[in-house]
Amino acid sequence: MISIFAHRASYDGFENSLDGIKFYAKENIGIELDLRLNDNGIYMSHDKNKNHDLFQDACATLSKYNITVALHLKEKYILTTTLELINSNNLDNYFLFSTENDLPSNLKIARYVNQEPHIFSETIFWCDETKSSWYDKSIIEKLHQKNIKIIAMSKELIIPCTLNEIHLEWERLSKLNVDGICTNHPTELKDMLKTSL
Repeated sequence: MISIFAHRASYDGFENSLDGIKFYAKENIGIELDLRLNDNGIYMSHDKNKNHDLFQDACATLSKYNITVALHLKEKYILTTTLELINSNNLDNYFLFSTENDLPSNLKIARYVNQEPHIFSETIFWCDETKSSWYDKSIIEKLHQKNIKIIAMSKELIIPCTLNEIHLEWERLSKLNVDGICTNHPTELKDMLKTSL
């Protein structure tokens, strides 16, 4: 079964919001969040922002659900504070990643991959094809043999495309046997996967 991740917990026109987290948690859909630091603490935002929902408040909600949370650390120096919040709220179903791949390997981390991988130290790959078109059935099978889970970013997160093109991409990713898909349209993907079972 393919895991679904709501990109930036986007909901009702807002990204990285508590409302989005609550909505997708109730729908049993995983989420991806961007984390940064300001004077108020760790906050959720893709871009630097003075006023945004705090990760501490998100943790209180997430501790009530068992959805998987992908935490994109936009700034490496927030790692210790982020882990303190995770541990104090007893969050277990999460992983951390950075597009710089500079997080300590002894943590629950994913490797960001945008071309055919040659390093296999992590058990989760957070993937896209921004550098090259590398998704291939034999490559995915090889990664699965190494017990690596593949979470692919949906096409609309990379380039502008129509909903029909997005659906075709989901079908392609499903046939390639990826383990998860991160998308701006998680409820539509959930419906599509239900009908294809």
